[in-house]
Amino acid sequence: MGAGNSTPQTAHIINPVRASAIHVTPSVINRLESAKQQIAEVAVPAPTKDEPIHCARCCTCGFFKGKDKEASLLAMKSHELQEAQYVKTLEKLEAMLGKPVRFAEVHSENLKKLEHKLLKCYADNPRQPLVCADAAKEYQNFVFKQQFDSILNAKRITTQKH
Repeated sequence: MGAGNSTPQTAHIINPVRASAIHVTPSVINRLESAKQQIAEVAVPAPTKDEPIHCARCCTCGFFKGKDKEASLLAMKSHELQEAQYVKTLEKLEAMLGKPVRFAEVHSENLKKLEHKLLKCYADNPRQPLVCADAAKEYQNFVFKQQFDSILNAKRITTQKH
């Protein structure tokens, strides 16, 4: 790669069957036909007249349009199942751990003051960000302290329940 005096290398491959580009054995044909039969046997519910046959992707990219109506229906059912499982899992986690606390909402007044102080410092000292290091450190320490306290509170809640 990149050498100016390198020469291209070639490899000669001998094709045992020169009559056709691809040689397909009867066993491959049998496997393909049995796979096609298995796909045809999959029960796909027939859509009603009012039900459109599409998925979230077909409207934008055309992936499931045309022949793949069965694939579209299967994709829709799969998506519905995933959504239902996600909701159930989220409910279980919230029941075990409690709802997440958004410390930014709880401490919004303090955060706004610190943000305003930091942004004002940057505006007053353009091209001199190190002048605002103390204000940035104060903001960072406040955020990390709130996160740390929320983790400690969550651990206390889980240890008290046991």
